Amino acid sequence: RGWSQRQVDSWKVAVGDIAGREAHFCWNVRYNARFKFFDGRGCVLSRPGSGAAGYGQITSVLYHITCSKVNLCSGASIVASPYNSMLSLVALIEDQGVGPYCYDNFSRRFHRIACNNPGLDV
Repeated sequence: RGWSQRQVDSWKVAVGDIAGREAHFCWNVRYNARFKFFDGRGCVLSRPGSGAAGYGQITSVLYHITCSKVNLCSGASIVASPYNSMLSLVALIEDQGVGPYCYDNFSRRFHRIACNNPGLDV
């Protein structure tokens, strides 16, 4: 996508916090999924879930951003691969910063690491 190494490095802290807190570092998670066990190849789910998708648990309200930026226009396309899942999260941060994860007191506490380390604006 043409991001500089400086930009990518500045987003690592926020991306790590968001992917860990939102999806337990699992690329294939959708809202309300149930984990069977972790097996080193992604996360094996006993129930796939629906709604918010991927590392960033991106909701349909934000699909227009991932669609226009990286042509990922649905939850299914976001969780189709680890690459898609990460690309959608980074594209969202590129466009919106960490704002979608830091919108009220609860979310700022939940994502205190990301909210305090937003990275470079593009």
